[in-house]
Amino acid sequence: KHLDEEIAEIKNEVVSTYTGGLNKNDIPYIYDAYAYNYFEEVHKTEYNYPISFVVTNQARDGVEANSRGITYGDLYKSLPFDNYLVLCKTTKSDLGSFQNPSYRNNYWIPGSGQISTKTQWSSFKSSLSSSETYYFLTINYLSEGSYYAPYCEVVENFMEEDAMPRNIIKRYLSGYPSNCSF
Repeated sequence: KHLDEEIAEIKNEVVSTYTGGLNKNDIPYIYDAYAYNYFEEVHKTEYNYPISFVVTNQARDGVEANSRGITYGDLYKSLPFDNYLVLCKTTKSDLGSFQNPSYRNNYWIPGSGQISTKTQWSSFKSSLSSSETYYFLTINYLSEGSYYAPYCEVVENFMEEDAMPRNIIKRYLSGYPSNCSF
């Protein structure tokens, strides 16, 4: 109660004038595309690895269309957890394990966009060389989770506040939808 004004100021900050709302099922792909942009812009110089894909799980909620645009509070409601961006590596043989039946996995391939079906994921995997190491971006919830951890090796945890999903989206959302190719 004592921080209502401070909270309202942050929560009501308009981060995008886009008035069309964001579908709950689209938010993970928007995040994936923007996470790739964030990595390329902020961390590529230090971690010069080619990113093969970005994977995350689902959003908690969508953002309803309205005349004010999208606020930081809207993003917080959609992505309330304090996850952060992680750079990982894996092999082609371990990519088969990335189809966790308990999650709605959302894959985004740089230059190709979203992969939303098991058939598309299988096709992507078959195009890869079995002798290569593949680098990808995800959130720490997945890289540390018991299901995924055995199949990926963490290269770097980007634990800065800017690398949280809602803050990555906030960084680029002012240009949405023209700057998002999911």
